[in-house]
Amino acid sequence: DGIEGKHDWFSALAFAKLNGLPTYEKFLRRLGPHATMVARAHDIAPEKAQHGHYGAVNRYPEWIWQLAADAMGGDR
Repeated sequence: DGIEGKHDWFSALAFAKLNGLPTYEKFLRRLGPHATMVARAHDIAPEKAQHGHYGAVNRYPEWIWQLAADAMGGDR
């Protein structure tokens, strides 16, 4: 990541862990589509990353995850 200059790009699981959010699969599966909507609104394509348990996952900049989490409000 450091070589590519994308220090603040995270998967849903990484973002949740860093911000004290739930890390169970049901929550992450709700958070992901919210992040995708925010990213599309800003014309940002996700980066793909491999995860041992989930396979290929999307990575977005931290601010996209934050907006997505905010949009979910109390739906945690």
